[in-house]
Amino acid sequence: MNTDIIIRDLESKDAFELSALFSRCYGDTYSAHVFYDVAALSALIDNLKLVSVVAMKHQRIVGHVGITVRHEESNVCEAGNTVVDPGSRGQGLLMRLGVALNDLVRRKGYVAYLHYPTTAHAIMQRASAAYGGKDTGLMLAYIPETTDAKIGDKQTGRIAATVAYQPLTAPPARDVILPERYHDVIADIYKKLAFDRRITKAQNTKVQNTREQGLVSEEADLIESFNPQQELLHIFVAAEGRRIRSKVSALIRRYQPKVTHIDLPLDNVDIAFVIEDLREIGFFFCALLPEFSHTDLIRLQAISSLKPSDLELKLVNQDAINLASFIRHDAAQSKN
Repeated sequence: MNTDIIIRDLESKDAFELSALFSRCYGDTYSAHVFYDVAALSALIDNLKLVSVVAMKHQRIVGHVGITVRHEESNVCEAGNTVVDPGSRGQGLLMRLGVALNDLVRRKGYVAYLHYPTTAHAIMQRASAAYGGKDTGLMLAYIPETTDAKIGDKQTGRIAATVAYQPLTAPPARDVILPERYHDVIADIYKKLAFDRRITKAQNTKVQNTREQGLVSEEADLIESFNPQQELLHIFVAAEGRRIRSKVSALIRRYQPKVTHIDLPLDNVDIAFVIEDLREIGFFFCALLPEFSHTDLIRLQAISSLKPSDLELKLVNQDAINLASFIRHDAAQSKN
């Protein structure tokens, strides 16, 4: 262990040094481009949108792992943006940052965090399971190959990532409404997580010409963000309602993403109708995101041009392998 390295919480004054670390490790290819914008990065830290631990050596940041808070009501955050300076690798720093991350998440009052081991790194997949993580999904074609400095030119095509739920304390009990199409796969994930969930099955029994009447009278409220480096469009359904499919289609035409994710809260009685509408434009199952907003979310994914290679995955954990089999079948049945 290098005793010259100190682990501490990230501060807004660290923005310049943090940006320099990402540049040293990734050049200009890192997908979260905010890490190259010192002013924007400082604002994220000040506004507690980026909360992190960093490794300091002689006033220089040589390691970073952070949590991102997507929704204020969430009991679960995202962990990621893990970077270790090339000159500080092989010294156990990643493990020290991982311990500090667990402490940070607990101090902030979250019950768990989500992180996304790529299918290119078997060691990270194994490490997640070894520390109690459970795979709750699989994001196909998630990362452009040029963004991963550890792979270099060995990988062609976009890279998938598993969705790993890393528990710290038990989440609250909840009532959830599961669409019939995905009832069994989600119920199985809940069972593996040992969650207290009271499940209602949402039946998709209305005929097509009455589906719009089945939804609430207000139009859907969608919140979108687009990452041009990652070519990823993310949509959160803040309030479900009419015209979800047409609004999502318009956003896809506007941004022309390679990958689109849409997150749907599992407390809506019309969720089955919404999912069937979205499947008409190519969406299929991606992941369960427990406690990620005011309730659990289901994430759907759509790939602009899904190739056979996107489905040829190097998975280690059995739960991820099982989910991949389900997702392949579901993707084949969507109207992509």
